[in-house]
Amino acid sequence: MRAGRDFLQEAAARDNWDPPALFRHQRSAVIEMARRHLRLFGSAGRAW
Repeated sequence: MRAGRDFLQEAAARDNWDPPALFRHQRSAVIEMARRHLRLFGSAGRAW
């Protein structure tokens, strides 16, 4: 949510609306969040 809000605020300031860029921005935030959780719970580097 925060990544989307930040992106939209920056887009509004630039007056540049590019929806696909929003998805890329949020995707990277979700991947980083998942990595933090994997490290936090000791699952990093383990196979399913």
